[in-house]
Amino acid sequence: MADDQFLPRLRIGDADREAVLALLQDAYAQGRIDIEEFEERQRRCVAAKYSEDLASIVSDLPDGQRWGLAAPAPVVAGAVAPATGSPKSAFALMSGKVIHLEPGTPSMSSFAMWGGHEIILDEVMGPGVQFELALSSLMGGYTVFVPPGVAVRDDSVCIMAGVEVKKRARGDGSNGVLVLKGFHLMGGVTVKLSR
Repeated sequence: MADDQFLPRLRIGDADREAVLALLQDAYAQGRIDIEEFEERQRRCVAAKYSEDLASIVSDLPDGQRWGLAAPAPVVAGAVAPATGSPKSAFALMSGKVIHLEPGTPSMSSFAMWGGHEIILDEVMGPGVQFELALSSLMGGYTVFVPPGVAVRDDSVCIMAGVEVKKRARGDGSNGVLVLKGFHLMGGVTVKLSR
């Protein structure tokens, strides 16, 4: 018998389901899945109990591979420690909040409609870190605060919307790289230097 038959199944929580739902929303907004697929995968996500259930829902989508069961990567001397937390997700409908991300958070996704969040990245950024924010909005938006030295790469798709990186927030990458992804319709993201 293979050794992996004796590995325990890993139960998931609401935060895991919310992160996958946000990933599905992004995939739908980008035209990667149609409405029928979105609704069917959404139903499966809400009913999911184990990590492999989530992996089967998003394994064919960009960024969906992180939900698979993989062995941890070996630690190399002098390398940045890998993210140890769970991906975070948020939703805003005619509302918003201030979100301070904790050290070790690997990524975050969010959808905002007629609202948005302030996202503080001071604790997650550092030399050698690449942090991904998958933010989508419909007539909403986000303000993202970064510490000095963070380079910002914008891979967002915008229609009557935009991503603005304030001059003071444009770092040289010495304190990590922030990758912005997502879809914005009459909304967007502003990146500012932390207060």
